[in-house]
Amino acid sequence: MSSVLGRGEKIMGLFKRKQVIPFESYFLHTPVHKNTPEHAVRWAVLDLEATGFDVHSDRILSVAVAIVENGQFHMDSCQSWLVYQSQNCVNEATKIHGILPSQTEGGIPEEQMLETLIPLLQGTILVGHHVGFDIAMLDVALKKHFSIALKNQVLDTALFASKELDAFQRTGYSNQPLPTMEDVCFQLNIPMAERHTAEGDVFTNVQMFLILRGRLKMRLQRELTLSDYPLIEAKRVLRFGKHVWKVGGLGEKIEQFLQVLSLPSHR
Repeated sequence: MSSVLGRGEKIMGLFKRKQVIPFESYFLHTPVHKNTPEHAVRWAVLDLEATGFDVHSDRILSVAVAIVENGQFHMDSCQSWLVYQSQNCVNEATKIHGILPSQTEGGIPEEQMLETLIPLLQGTILVGHHVGFDIAMLDVALKKHFSIALKNQVLDTALFASKELDAFQRTGYSNQPLPTMEDVCFQLNIPMAERHTAEGDVFTNVQMFLILRGRLKMRLQRELTLSDYPLIEAKRVLRFGKHVWKVGGLGEKIEQFLQVLSLPSHR
């Protein structure tokens, strides 16, 4: 019997089993080099809603994403998912996003949502408003289901607006908050669509991003590259925010950190 087992082990040793890496193509093409011409970049404008505000104990309820490429918003790129979570219940977060447990009962599993979403984020820059919470929730979900981390660079439109709009220029006051979505929309005369829904916030943020991009291009009077934007690597925000998110909130510390990591103002 032992000789048979030994022979079998030798045969098995002739065959190399390929290790399956989740989202291998995503890792090959993300992140994007900072000197990449802007016209060659794909931007994934993203928003999500969750059961609460603690990334370690709460779960994703809905996600929406839209792709912007070469200054164009592709309507057919818009996708959204309602995510089933067994622990969803009516709470303070429900008052904000309005997603009831009865609605998420018809959602898809979180793992299935990620299997569709992450390939869409391949080689993109993530765009969001006060986006730290969103990327933290995605990162936790990825680690839970696939043991991998989010790799994209991030553009926070709150930080972008503070660099491009006079109304939000940074002062010497250390606790100066970044502008809210309502603040930026007021300055840019953008009507808000279905606030605090993933789909509505993405649609509004696409408009904000395109207008701010246009202002940046007009100010610099040349073709843009990624280095012209105040980009931040997701892993840097996540590494700093780990202890903050453990106690259940972003707060002023994250806003201050985003300002420290960002590129110096061009003004």
